[in-house]
Amino acid sequence: MATSCVIHVRPTNIFELEAIESLPCGCVAADYRAPSLSVGLVAVEAKGPYCTFAGHALGRILHLADSAELETGTYREGVRP
Repeated sequence: MATSCVIHVRPTNIFELEAIESLPCGCVAADYRAPSLSVGLVAVEAKGPYCTFAGHALGRILHLADSAELETGTYREGVRP
């Protein structure tokens, strides 16, 4: 007789929330950082009710940064539409 084994693993969040910013179009963007991967990203957290930007969709990544941009802080400039 075969027995099955179920392993329960809790998902870990590799990204840490750095900041949340309201955009002029009414959308809300969040700035995340993954220190272990030396990666940062800016993503849309909420779509503004009157936003006309096609690229602004819930959960959409607006900008992905590498380690060089993380050190200088320039990757947050990608938040603006």
